[in-house]
Amino acid sequence: MKGEKRFILHTKKLPEQFVRILKEAGTEVILIGETDRNRPLIEGVLQGLNIPVSFGYFSFRIPKDGKRPRLTATFPALMAMTGGEPLYLIDFDMPPEAGSLLNGAKGGRVIRY
Repeated sequence: MKGEKRFILHTKKLPEQFVRILKEAGTEVILIGETDRNRPLIEGVLQGLNIPVSFGYFSFRIPKDGKRPRLTATFPALMAMTGGEPLYLIDFDMPPEAGSLLNGAKGGRVIRY
């Protein structure tokens, strides 16, 4: 499996010798807190995967260009950059119509965790 990596999520620190053997076999260990849930868990996993992540309040304007948008949506989210457009990870249910509108607009995708 050249170029592929595997990851293990673990709540307790493993002996360095064991971690080294796993690393040599292409497996990375990501430490997460035993009590981590929701946002701290998602942030910890993404950081362990070396995916840039930040929390904030983000706004979408539809249409994005122009003087006056027809719709502006602002919500709290984790923003993860995985290459192209950002992923906005939210912890609440969004009405399906709003999700369709926002995911159809340029500027990233909105995903509930």
